[in-house]
Order: sequence, then C-alpha cells, then structure tokens
Amino acid sequence: MGVAQNLKLWKNNVTFIDSNGEEVTKEIPRVVPPAPWKVIALMDKKAWMYFLLGLGAWTADGYDFNAVNLVATNLSVVFDRPLTDITLSITLTLLFRSIGAFIFGMLADSYGRKWPLAIDLFILAVLQIGTAYAGSFQAFIGVRAIFGIAWVVFGVLINLTAVRYSGEGWKAIFHVGAGFTGLMAILVCIMPESKIYKDEEDIKGWNERARAVAKDLKKAARQYWGRFLYCVILSMGFNWMSHGSQDVYPSYLQVQKGFTPSAKSTATIIGQCGAITGGAICGYYSQFIGRRLTVVIACIFGACMIPLWVIPNSWGAIAGGTFLIQAAVNGAWGVMPILLNEYAPPQFRGVFPGTVYQLGNMLSAPAAQIQTVAASGWIKPAKNGLKPNYSQVMAIVMSIVFVSVAIFTACGQERLGSHFELVKRAGAEGDVINDKAVATIDNDRTHANDLELQKGACVHKEDV
Repeated sequence: MGVAQNLKLWKNNVTFIDSNGEEVTKEIPRVVPPAPWKVIALMDKKAWMYFLLGLGAWTADGYDFNAVNLVATNLSVVFDRPLTDITLSITLTLLFRSIGAFIFGMLADSYGRKWPLAIDLFILAVLQIGTAYAGSFQAFIGVRAIFGIAWVVFGVLINLTAVRYSGEGWKAIFHVGAGFTGLMAILVCIMPESKIYKDEEDIKGWNERARAVAKDLKKAARQYWGRFLYCVILSMGFNWMSHGSQDVYPSYLQVQKGFTPSAKSTATIIGQCGAITGGAICGYYSQFIGRRLTVVIACIFGACMIPLWVIPNSWGAIAGGTFLIQAAVNGAWGVMPILLNEYAPPQFRGVFPGTVYQLGNMLSAPAAQIQTVAASGWIKPAKNGLKPNYSQVMAIVMSIVFVSVAIFTACGQERLGSHFELVKRAGAEGDVINDKAVATIDNDRTHANDLELQKGACVHKEDV
C-alpha cells in the first residue's frame, strides 16, 4: 500500500505473516480488548523467565546510561570541566552504539540469543567499573565511547541512597550498576536458548553457517533497504523524543529551577513511573487499535502536556508534568520494540531492529549537547539569578519532535500480528518459513487467525 492509504489510520489495513507463513494484507476490524490480567494469566513459567530476564538486561543498560546524567554535575567538578564537556560523553556513547548493535545482532541471529547477550553484559559490567575509576577526562570519554559498543528508576533510587551515604560518593552508582549487570549476565548464562536455535536440525560449522547467513543477509538487504532507511529515520525521531525530554532534565531542575539534588532525583523517579505507566498501557492497547495509531495518540497527548512540564515553578506541578510527559514519550516507546520487529526481515529480528534503533540513536546523539549549548547561550532570569533557559529550549525541541514523529509514523505500514514463530533462523536451509512449525499449528488456531490478531495474539509464542 502507498502512503496515502497508510494515512487512513481509521481503516486499520494490516500486512502480516499469517498462520500459513504467507504475507497478506487485509482490513482488520478493531474489537474491544480483553482485560490485561486475563492475558497475563496465560503466561507460563518460561514466558515469565524470558520477560524478567529481558527486563533485567534492559534495566542494566538503561541504569548505566542514565547514571552519567544523574552525576553529571559531580563529574563536572571532578574533571574540572563544564557540563557541556560532560554531555559529550553521552553523544559519543550514542555514536558508537550502532557498531555494537550490528556485531551482537548478527551473532544473535546467526548463532543464538543467549551467549551474545551474556558476553555483552559482562563487558558492560567491566566498563561501569572503568567509568568510576577513569583517571582523567580523556580516559572517561574513552570508556564511555567503548561502552556504546558494548551496550531507570533503579539508578535514581541508588542516587538518592548510596551516592549520598557511601564513602565512595558518586562512584557508588557505578559499583551497584556493575554488580547488577554481572548478576544479569550470570542468569542469562543459565537460561535456555531460544527454540529455533535449540531445536535446529541443519547444524553447520562456524564458517559454513557464516556464509549461509551472509547469503540470507544479501537477499534481505535487496528486499528491505527502503524499509531499513524508513526505520532509521523513525528511530531517530523516537530517540530525539526520549533524549530531548530526559538527558538535560536533571540539570534543568537543579540549575534553572533551583531544586535540591534530592528533589531533582525524586522528580526523575516520578517521571520514570509515568514512563512505565505509559509504556505498559500503550504497548498493550496497540495490539487492538494498531501500532501507528497508538503512537500518534501518545504524541498528541505529549504535545499538549509540554506547558505543564516547563512553565510551573513549584516542585509539585513540575513533577506532575514530568509524569505526564514521560507517560506520553514512553507510551510511544512502548510500541517501538514490536513495531521494529514487525518491520524487520523475519529471520533478522536481532540485527535489523538493533541496528536501525542505534543508527537512530546516533543521529539523535547531539540532542543533549545541542540543548545544553542552546540553553547556555539563552540566559534568562530565574528565582536564583540568571540561568540557562533550559525550559524554553526543551519546549521548542519537544514540540517539533512530537509533531514530526506522529506524521512520520502515520506514513508507515501497519504490520500487526505476524507469526514470528513460523520463521527459521538466519542461514537455515530452504525457505525462510519453517514448514514443520506451520504443520503443527492446529486447525482451530488457523481458522481463528484474524480474531487472534485483535485479541492480543494470546497464544504463547516461545521464540518472539
């Protein structure tokens, strides 16, 4: 379908891989979703294990990235550098992440999900310790750049406790992060491998498999290059949305609004609670009203909340605005992981989403730097003197980003409901669709395919 048809969000035209392994397009009627707790009750022990491990691994990554934001003022004092130099580390981290996404994504698609993830987490733990004990600003920048290749509520809670009361001061936030990340790496080591890698029959040697994967990758590149570019730009918009609302926010609260470090961290916690709330709600209901329409609604809501986020001077009002703006930002983000998986070549759902996401991250890397420089050059009277005008800079940036993301998302395809469990791993012999998996789908599920798409795809899929 063309862009004009895609923009007709009310029609809910969906392209997906059906239960026979074929890609089809049809208009799916929207239905009333079941209660979330009924869907949660369908999860078995293995599903909960994968969910909690995924949550823990992503928490480890988000913890360390946001740790630098939370102690940016401390780092500025330690290295005797302005805040603009410290935010350079954020930019470099984002620039180098796409390299790690491609390397570990290809390893995951080729050889399995388990061991690439475990190795990555171990590297991340080491780099967290390296950040805490960097002897110079140059060493600090180098470690953060490498961290981008390895690649948060938990972090701000530690900032409120360990950083204040530990003898190690701001370094404690990285000590806790390294310990938590190392624990997650150990847990990943003992988890079972994904089904399509564990049960594969055409086992090849490393070199032979690498050649087969490269052949599949060339085919996918020819077919999906346009969608790849679309997803990179889409990811750039999404990353501008998150980094534009989060990276300089702690500095905005402390420098311009004059709040204490404790009040700053508490407001950040409240914002992340909003993020969890928005992400869970929008992610769930996107299964019924569509991925793109959910993102558009979240962006419109977020744009309306900008005044409450930046205008008030009282802590309570700003904390409320922070909750709502992060609910909107991460409501859209609650859809993004599955959206990128649905856009990806079926057998490359590791490297495609990871690489386009991190390339988008790279293109949004200057967000913190641009906002900090712009605010520092736009001095405005505040209750505690002349201060950088973070509030208006963030308001302008987020207004542009919300509108752009809503429009660009609406232009894309709706690909809700693909049967990923039918797809072979990259480099497998024969067609991309696993004929055995198709044959084992019972007749009831096949006949109820259309209904299943709108009722949340409740049947447990072990290898999504």
